[in-house]
Amino acid sequence: REVVTAMRGNIAELLSKAVNAGALDSDISFSEQNAVLNVLRNYGDLDSSNIFTNSTRSGLQEGSGGLTAGLPRAALNLDDFFFDTSVPYVPTFSESINQSATMLQPVGGMDKIAQALADEVSEESFYGIEITAIRRSGSGAVIEGMVDGTIGAAEVDYVIVAIPPSVLRNIPNDFSAATANAIAQVQYANPTKIAFQSPRFWESEDDIYGGISWTDPEILQIWYPSGGFGQEKGIIVGSYLFGGTNATNFQNLSIDERVEFALAGGEKVHPQYRQNLSAGISVAWAKVPYSLGGWSVSTPSSVLQLPDGPFLFAGDHLTYLQGWQEGAVISSLNALNNLLDLMGV
Repeated sequence: REVVTAMRGNIAELLSKAVNAGALDSDISFSEQNAVLNVLRNYGDLDSSNIFTNSTRSGLQEGSGGLTAGLPRAALNLDDFFFDTSVPYVPTFSESINQSATMLQPVGGMDKIAQALADEVSEESFYGIEITAIRRSGSGAVIEGMVDGTIGAAEVDYVIVAIPPSVLRNIPNDFSAATANAIAQVQYANPTKIAFQSPRFWESEDDIYGGISWTDPEILQIWYPSGGFGQEKGIIVGSYLFGGTNATNFQNLSIDERVEFALAGGEKVHPQYRQNLSAGISVAWAKVPYSLGGWSVSTPSSVLQLPDGPFLFAGDHLTYLQGWQEGAVISSLNALNNLLDLMGV
């Protein structure tokens, strides 16, 4: 909130100066200028001279605001963040379409949603099978797979392929040339994440209850648990990199090096970090065998949204909600509708 308040205040002050200097006379009439200045004064919490000094929107100085009048914290220095382009989306991150303010979490983790869906079809589900080939067979298809070294095959009428293209492109198949090309074109992000178990010092010592601390781009984010407040211990995410060079550097570290890297970055934010954190566990999705990436960063393929003979495709990569469960659900409904059309239902 301090960064956002300071940024809005400085932007509003600069625009107010431009209005008063006549720099925007060709864009706004003289009669509109006062209205614009009033909006800027409110937007940036400027004083009566249209100058930004500080604002209670940043929070109050410790010890004020109770028995004495609330005193705003000193405003952040403009040079400390305004011209820093290393993490340009920080001020507006919470306003993006994928970061809604009101979110519910399934008890036990996000995979509980998938598990609940799987429970509904558990009698007809098979697990632990590595798909080794997908081919046409007559008007249908044959799926080849391997379990514990044993190879088998199944003849089916239709196949809904939900394997990520990053993996699917390496599985022998006889998809059409257009389908194979579309699969080959899908590019994936290489996010990384590391988490630790720790006493909840961020609550007892820093008054942090949930949310994110933005750090240097090498570790980028520290996530605090949004539940279990007041419990003895919790799980803290020590770094979350969405992809790019920093994620590549992190994924190429050894397990122990990743832990040390995250600890060294995190203790710049919390000096007590290293002495509290333990049991570090990390994941680099580009190295997970059946994922080979986190989420698609390519425009959804219209080719893969349609059937290719007996093959239909599903997955979040086929929607504009890439990386989200909702995208997977939407694409599965599209695949089922395509299947019903093929069956003439």
